[in-house]
Amino acid sequence: MDTPRHRASADGDTAPAARRLLFMYPRLEARASRSRIRRSGSLTKLRASIRRSSAKLVDRIKGRADETSMKRAKSMSVLSNSEPRRRPPDADESLASSRRSRAQLRLRPRSAMESVCRRAAALLPDELCLWLETAWEYRATRLLVGLALLRLGLNLYSSHKRRRCRAEWASVGRDVVVLHQFSRAPSCPNISPFAIKVETFLRATNTRYVVDDSQPFGPLGKCPWITLNGHEYADSSHILDVLSSQLEARLPVQCDEQRLAAGRAFQVMLEEHTAWCIFFKRYSLDKMRYVWPEFPLYVRRYMPFVRIFMAWGFTSRAREQGIGRFTEPQVLQALERDLRALSAFLGDRQFFLGETVSDLDCCVFGMVCQLLYVSGPALEFMTHSHCENLVRHHDRMKELYWPDWDQCLEQ
Repeated sequence: MDTPRHRASADGDTAPAARRLLFMYPRLEARASRSRIRRSGSLTKLRASIRRSSAKLVDRIKGRADETSMKRAKSMSVLSNSEPRRRPPDADESLASSRRSRAQLRLRPRSAMESVCRRAAALLPDELCLWLETAWEYRATRLLVGLALLRLGLNLYSSHKRRRCRAEWASVGRDVVVLHQFSRAPSCPNISPFAIKVETFLRATNTRYVVDDSQPFGPLGKCPWITLNGHEYADSSHILDVLSSQLEARLPVQCDEQRLAAGRAFQVMLEEHTAWCIFFKRYSLDKMRYVWPEFPLYVRRYMPFVRIFMAWGFTSRAREQGIGRFTEPQVLQALERDLRALSAFLGDRQFFLGETVSDLDCCVFGMVCQLLYVSGPALEFMTHSHCENLVRHHDRMKELYWPDWDQCLEQ
């Protein structure tokens, strides 16, 4: 009788070898995939090589199984002196399928992460899933799942932090502006001309405000931005309009409509052209040589990569704006023309639009602060040599609305 016990004894050493090959098949496949993935970057060649190696391995196992069955049949026919029984044609297929199922059982997930990865892989296309199974053994899936979980955790932490900060900002009181901007710099109150513009406007209109430098970038990704009565507003010009409409914080203008329209045109020139000339010279052409010492100490010491990313970001944005496509002499020439035109518009007046301070004066004061303190000796020399009235205007604004200038720099 052909029992499993007799069958095992008749196979001899061949059946254990076949079983070892079957159980080593996943390891051999993984090892071959890893070695070939290092040597070749083509997934097509890798898949073809894996298929060929697996086909050779299966044929080898089937050949050994056939040889073993023939030897057993011959031995049984000699012993019984009768015609040997033939195995059914589907016996080899059933044997191979059972061994494949046992090999798959060895690949069952051994941890919760592997089970999650397998469920995630079930949602992927068949070709990508096949590549993950054969080439990387779910390593890429684990990496993707880990990055997704990390991103989710960061989003949850940022939302929790924003809710906690909003509660703190709401506790300052009603009609109190929370000005979010960069931290104080050693040479001027802020390295952003728009932040100095908004803070000077708040001081000129006697508006109550507090400064927060923990989150300098607002919902639009701009600095500065404000929080007023639970609402958030970004962009310096829009902030001034909101303050004028909600808090009645306005600066009186005593001039005719023609000069007021010219002042509006100069303000747009400063914010959309002159500022980009300054930024491109400061971050791209000078490679942050003069503005980097104005950053906080912990940024300069522990996050030096910020300098690389900021220089690259301003370079790409300046190219999109258009000013970044010119050479340094052309940029300096365009900046000098803007400053000369602004100086001619001011003339011998104390302020631009009359005898009192206006929004344009706050904007010009923020730009001149950048030229004199944090943009390098070339721009400082240009301002002093060609625009002396702008320097006097800066000194006048500083004396009127920044009596605590030195205390701000010490912070």
